[in-house]
Amino acid sequence: MSGNRKEENRDDDIEIVFRNINVSIEGKHILKNVTGVARPGEVLGVLGPSDSGKSVLLATLAGHRLPYIGDVLVGGVPLEQARGEVAYVEKSDYLLPSLTLRETLEEPTSCMDFKEGLDLLKTLKHYAEKAGKVLVISLAASPSSFYTLCSRCLFLYKGHIAYYGNSREIRHFLSKIDLPPIDGYHPADYLLELLNHETMDDALPIQETIVQTTYQLRKEPGWKTETLLNKYPVTLYTNKNLNFKPYHQNGNSHDADDEENTITDNDGTH
Repeated sequence: MSGNRKEENRDDDIEIVFRNINVSIEGKHILKNVTGVARPGEVLGVLGPSDSGKSVLLATLAGHRLPYIGDVLVGGVPLEQARGEVAYVEKSDYLLPSLTLRETLEEPTSCMDFKEGLDLLKTLKHYAEKAGKVLVISLAASPSSFYTLCSRCLFLYKGHIAYYGNSREIRHFLSKIDLPPIDGYHPADYLLELLNHETMDDALPIQETIVQTTYQLRKEPGWKTETLLNKYPVTLYTNKNLNFKPYHQNGNSHDADDEENTITDNDGTH
């Protein structure tokens, strides 16, 4: 569908739900039970350090990365049956194509100055709200005003979810684990600083605390409501013709309530 759909044809009941997404590339476990939802009329920002899995997640949601384990549903329909409704704009693309019903954009503000990037994000946010589009974008380290334009933020660290929710709630999340933002830092900037292993010598214990806290939050009833985990039947897509098995611990298959206790650089698929 083109970006010129009339407002009365909005698809406000159609969202992209992704549940327990696992991706392995060349023996390295890239995405580890990543879950979330991108709603129509909203912008989901995907953030994290380099090699955290941002690009792989966007490519997976657009149907460009196979195989994967988990569910990607477009309005309740498995992604494999709705690929025509999803477009993926890679970082190397300089011109945006006509936007379809749902769009994933990889670092759209890279190589732009502050004003250009801010204007682009404002335009995308307005477009999503007016036309009922679903937009998922990845952002590298950016000015704090960029984060506030995202309806929700998904932070990744080594393929794990480090945070999922409204950017305004990041301060409360960090304070809950005794890591309140330093004065002068936007909470999203500070969270990225904590997750960036190249900038802090003692970062690994902090990063592990952040990730494990988020996994504990995933067990709470509010998480399942927020991410629409129970709205649609489980399909658990996997391409059985390819040599790819679900990540597991101690011989047991993985689910949202069974996560690793230790974060490692290279978690191979077992």
